[in-house]
Amino acid sequence: MKLVKNIDSGIMSRLKRIAIHFTFWMSYLLYHTFLFGYMRQDFFHPFKWELYDLPLKILASYFVAYVLIPKYLFTKKIWHFLVTLALALLAASFLQRVFHSQVIGRFIEPEQEYFTLYPTTALVFKTVISIYPIVVVVALIKILKHWYEEDRKHQQMQKEKVEAELNFLKSQINPHFLFNTLNSLYALTLKKSDQASKVVLKLSQLLNYLLYESNKNTVPLIKELEHVKTYISLEEIRFGNRLNLKYTEKGDKLGLEIPPLLILPIVENCFKHGAGKQLEEVWVDIQILIEVGFLNLKIHNSKEVNQQPIENNHDGIGLKNVKRRLELIYGEGNYKMHLEDQGNSFLVELELKTGRVYKENKDEIDMLYH
Repeated sequence: MKLVKNIDSGIMSRLKRIAIHFTFWMSYLLYHTFLFGYMRQDFFHPFKWELYDLPLKILASYFVAYVLIPKYLFTKKIWHFLVTLALALLAASFLQRVFHSQVIGRFIEPEQEYFTLYPTTALVFKTVISIYPIVVVVALIKILKHWYEEDRKHQQMQKEKVEAELNFLKSQINPHFLFNTLNSLYALTLKKSDQASKVVLKLSQLLNYLLYESNKNTVPLIKELEHVKTYISLEEIRFGNRLNLKYTEKGDKLGLEIPPLLILPIVENCFKHGAGKQLEEVWVDIQILIEVGFLNLKIHNSKEVNQQPIENNHDGIGLKNVKRRLELIYGEGNYKMHLEDQGNSFLVELELKTGRVYKENKDEIDMLYH
């Protein structure tokens, strides 16, 4: 059945192609007839003669478009192309004279006086000029179509490259995130903490999000923030009384969507590579502000004064991963990300143009994933 469908599709494609070419040449014939017929107030005579010459013009046009251009022009053999083009037009001119004198003059309209088989240079030049315009038009169509297809192939390759990189970045997040959470669970089981069962439950919720939601193009902002809070609750269990946490949300989240796992890795990074490196009391301040068309995220966390800058930490891929995904998905000018090492604390500020990217420009962004 699939083979039959493919055959039918191929036949329909060829028929469509034939219909397009037929329409083009009929349009050219009618245009030529109207143009010269209007000037002479006689439409039959230009129609008849253009109809006589049409097969040769079609042959010359297709020879240039499907033989000379692919063989020489597209391979950048310019001089070969120009020489063979000139020879092709001269050959077409000679064939036209043969057709006029030996076919039309003898069999179709013998009562008329036609040119001889060996015309003068002026007549050859005149014949070449009559063939040249339509050959140029067909050649330009072929060249423009080739450029369009090459540009489309290039864009497709770029899209596939971006898609592959995005998928790779996503695949990095899942094991990285899971590894860090399992470490926390392991520490609790060593202590034989009663909190271990709660961690397992919350971890299962996060795993469900990582496995089934992160493959989507976008997720509701509400859902991403729900899992951010689930992760924070895991960290509260791990840190216990050592953690001083402040979490605030302001603004209307309804209807807004963002790429999955965009905020979560930033939050995780502040615990793993900032507060998580401290032995004493730690603090984390997370602020989320939703305004018209904008999402503002601010995460401020404590760290050791002599600790290596978080964004340069070789153990962490979170911030680098997020920054690259922002570049690929949003593009320049549609987001701002600021990282600042303040000695005993680290600050991350992120601003997204949620309105433009996921409302006015959603189709363009979705192309990155299809």
